[in-house]
Amino acid sequence: MKMDKGLLIALVTSVAALAGVLATQVMTWINSREQASRAERLLASQSALAATREAQAAALAEAREAQLAERGAQREAAHWARAQAAERAASLAARREEFLGWVLLAESRMADRLDRGLCPVAASESPANAARQAYAVALLYLEALRPLAKDFYQSTAKLQLALEASDGTAARRLASTWRESFSSIEAALVEASDGPP
Repeated sequence: MKMDKGLLIALVTSVAALAGVLATQVMTWINSREQASRAERLLASQSALAATREAQAAALAEAREAQLAERGAQREAAHWARAQAAERAASLAARREEFLGWVLLAESRMADRLDRGLCPVAASESPANAARQAYAVALLYLEALRPLAKDFYQSTAKLQLALEASDGTAARRLASTWRESFSSIEAALVEASDGPP
């Protein structure tokens, strides 16, 4: 069987064309697989990058919230500390006023006794009793005034006893000590009111 040369050439050409088309399709398929693989890898890396960005954004938001909460807690603590300091200052001022009230009562009672002489009064109305009350307030609340309050109480009690015993010499000597102790308290209270509470 003899084939026609033209037919053979046509057959070879068509087989070659078919092989070329198959090779092109195989290459296209391989390229498309590589491109799909690249696209998948690119998409995967972009997805990972996006997930990382989202995680970072969430961490930053969480850190901001924690920072804001910390600042809020610090502000609240500072506010509370200021309120406590103001409350302590007000309490201290009230105790100083109470102390001063007792000291002035003792002073006025003693001044009456010194001016008028011995006036019998109930023990609760004596100068020493008021000085004792002042000393009690200082003992409990006014540490800086304790020594002065003690001196004032003792000098008031001693002067009162000298007046009750009608010992004029001792009373004059003790009156000077008593006035000095009153002046010391007065100076300390002025200093305390001028300075920080």
